[in-house]
Amino acid sequence: MSSTTAVATLLGGPLVGGVVHQGEQQKEAAKKAERSQATAQRLATSRAAAELRTQDQERRRLNRRKPNVAGLLAEERRSSLTGAGATTLTGASGVGRERLTLGRSSLLGTS
Repeated sequence: MSSTTAVATLLGGPLVGGVVHQGEQQKEAAKKAERSQATAQRLATSRAAAELRTQDQERRRLNRRKPNVAGLLAEERRSSLTGAGATTLTGASGVGRERLTLGRSSLLGTS
């Protein structure tokens, strides 16, 4: 081996080792940046999902149906004027006697 080759080998070894070390540091820095970006992405996604849930809850709260109390009371007043015998099946006049006798003249079934 010549003296210049020996000198280059002696000086080149640490230089190559330094370059390899620097490459490893860059690789670790890239991995760290990737992990940081992934964490930031997950955080942004969860915040966006929470915001959507909040907006949906607010929309549902605003669109919640409320009972029409005035309409219910007015319907009760109207139905109370038709009399005690009125139902939704019989009407205000109730049931006729001929419907109760089933075609016979007596409720007991005797003619």
